[in-house]
Amino acid sequence: MAYVLAMKPMPQSAVDGNEAADYADLVSMIDDLGRVIQTSDALSAYAEEENAVVEAALWESAVITYGRCFTSGKSAIGKRSRRKMPTEALDTLSPELREAHEQVMELRNRHVGHRVGEAGAVRVVAVHEYIGGPPLGVGCLRVHMILPDNHVDLPRLAHSLLSYLQPLADREADAVLGRLQQEHGVEPRT
Repeated sequence: MAYVLAMKPMPQSAVDGNEAADYADLVSMIDDLGRVIQTSDALSAYAEEENAVVEAALWESAVITYGRCFTSGKSAIGKRSRRKMPTEALDTLSPELREAHEQVMELRNRHVGHRVGEAGAVRVVAVHEYIGGPPLGVGCLRVHMILPDNHVDLPRLAHSLLSYLQPLADREADAVLGRLQQEHGVEPRT
């Protein structure tokens, strides 16, 4: 991304350190929550067309992206583990949204991100001409998860968490800038 001031390109330099990594991870979470909102909006449009494959793909994408905010992984800067959603952010959720969060994470961990529940299961069955008769063949039954009715709560969840994260990101950006200005002998702007 290039910054421009008075139509003149501004030079840029990479910023390292824990403070910068924390800020980068926070911005990454904000981006993920924005993607959840966009994907949920697209899901609403496809739900009206009754395109089950696209609807399931969008739902799973939104659930995985939402869950990424709460799991460890590689940091946005890449030199350590990724920062997770602050616990305090979940404390700001209404009881209704907190319950929706728990349901989304349960779906993510048991059915979407990892197939450990009944949804997505494949069962091998023997086919008989009559009960107790010799098997004539084998087949598979596939169990697919039906999208929950409350998937519309996902964008509300994302918006609620964004309202907590954005001011935090602004404060952290100011802290990083203040440190950099101090290192260069510049009085921080207020």
